[in-house]
Amino acid sequence: MEKLDMAPHEAQLRASLGRCKLFASLSTAQIDEVARHGEFLQFSRGEAIARQGMTGDAFFVIVSGDTAVEMVSPDTGYSFALARLSAGEFFGEMATLLGSERNANVVTESPFCTVLRYSSEQFKNMLRNLPYFSAALAHSLAQRLQRTSVQTSPSNEE
Repeated sequence: MEKLDMAPHEAQLRASLGRCKLFASLSTAQIDEVARHGEFLQFSRGEAIARQGMTGDAFFVIVSGDTAVEMVSPDTGYSFALARLSAGEFFGEMATLLGSERNANVVTESPFCTVLRYSSEQFKNMLRNLPYFSAALAHSLAQRLQRTSVQTSPSNEE
């Protein structure tokens, strides 16, 4: 992992955050403010950005590159893929909000993957001081809960 200077990447950061469902409704000025709260990091292929079982201490937005989300069964040790995440997608908000353990590994698949990392304290500060961020996060979590509810609802067919 390498920390990068945001200044040369401002246009890329703004574009990526603008594509992120969480920030899509924000103005350019609000997106710039949100970006300033984060730490800009680059990971190499195969590096873990987040690890299953570790306490959720940060929230991440992918700026460029692809990641694999994988879970290891505690019973069998078998690893299985849950999802792929790309630029504009985010992860870690649930474990960071709850202060709970992460339930999956997020591993870089691209030669390089850049992310904005928001520490738990930065994340909570944004929730307290940026009302548009709090509203966007609540909306995003409600959409995720709705999708999950629909996917797990019993079928009416017999």
